[in-house]
Amino acid sequence: MMYYKSDSYLQDLELIRKINSRDEYAVRELFVKYKPLVNKLWKTYYLHNVDIDDWFQEATLVMLNSVQKYDCEKMINFGVFFKMGLKNKCFDMIRKSNAQKRVPISMQTSFNSDEQFLSDTIADSLAVCPEERLILQEKFIRLISVCSEFEKNILIALFNRKRFSEIALEQHCDESKVNNAFERCRVKFNKLTF
Repeated sequence: MMYYKSDSYLQDLELIRKINSRDEYAVRELFVKYKPLVNKLWKTYYLHNVDIDDWFQEATLVMLNSVQKYDCEKMINFGVFFKMGLKNKCFDMIRKSNAQKRVPISMQTSFNSDEQFLSDTIADSLAVCPEERLILQEKFIRLISVCSEFEKNILIALFNRKRFSEIALEQHCDESKVNNAFERCRVKFNKLTF
């Protein structure tokens, strides 16, 4: 079977042959050819604490490793082979960076170790202050009293975690009508004062 060999493919093979013969200029030439790929991956993946010069050095090592492992007989484009090696290097560097961020078990603290301290210092962002809860309840009671019957039905359905599409089916109307009713309720709620 005859394969078409492009000029780029043949140029890569020649440079790989020269690199295997210890030609330093061929290393630079191959790197310059694939530098746009190296830059693209640098911009695509966030590599914590790695500057561009370090990345170029890592990419050069990956390229040399790829040259050593590259099999010309398989007819795989060297650029594709090199790109896979670079991506794997990116993933390795990201994994290493994430591993360094992990806290050792010896430095972790159990929530049960000092319950009083933790309850005093860690706030529950989902918890509502009892006073705020009472104000909200009173505000909703007042809101219900100023809403139309249709708006009340929409609010009750929304409090029951129904979607606009479900409410529209139940109320036999368009979803836009449900949305408009909700917006009117929201405006009325914001106008309520204590």
